[in-house]
Amino acid sequence: SDTCDIANGTSQDSDGNGIPDECDSGCPGDVDGDGDVDVNDVLAALANYGGSGEGDVDNDGDVDVNDLLQILADYGGC
Repeated sequence: SDTCDIANGTSQDSDGNGIPDECDSGCPGDVDGDGDVDVNDVLAALANYGGSGEGDVDNDGDVDVNDLLQILADYGGC
């Protein structure tokens, strides 16, 4: 699993999001990890707005306006 790979050093997780760096899309606004930033990423963030989890692109523990602004800044692709 990803957690085991990170824990044993097989994979790195430089941003601490629990996803190995080689699996990250490299685009903070890509919430769903499909390689682009589109309406689905905005909707995922809005679904969790005020909470935590999917959509917390700045990894500060909550989904807020800063996350939405990052998603919109990356909108269209990476």
